[in-house]
Amino acid sequence: MLAFTVRKYHKWLSLVIGIQALLWLASGVYMVVINLDFIHGDHLVKNEQVLLPSDTTPKVRFVDIQTRYPFATEITLTNWMGKPHYRVLGPEVAHLVDAESGQLRSPLSEEDAIEVARYHYTGEGEVVSTKLFGRE
Repeated sequence: MLAFTVRKYHKWLSLVIGIQALLWLASGVYMVVINLDFIHGDHLVKNEQVLLPSDTTPKVRFVDIQTRYPFATEITLTNWMGKPHYRVLGPEVAHLVDAESGQLRSPLSEEDAIEVARYHYTGEGEVVSTKLFGRE
């Protein structure tokens, strides 16, 4: 009786593990055969590795940003949606400041978030809904 029970469970356990191994093998083959950039979805996003030209001189000076945000631990001039912006990081805050007008761009409004999504997404879909994360 014990031998029969062991054979029965061994058969089903082998079937479950075998199916799992086949799925693992199939997903591994897929990851090797398909281009990794496609798997990551890189074709759906504009390339944002474009740096600002080295001769970029924003209208708002670095020292003005430094004076306005004395708590800042890091201030970086960066390209944001094709325009120069200062990224200001502090102990528990992060700000995005337009380097041409000095206007504070963060936190983003719903309209700004939709504009950013449209700017970065290369597909033809439309924004259906938005949700703010990180705030109660």
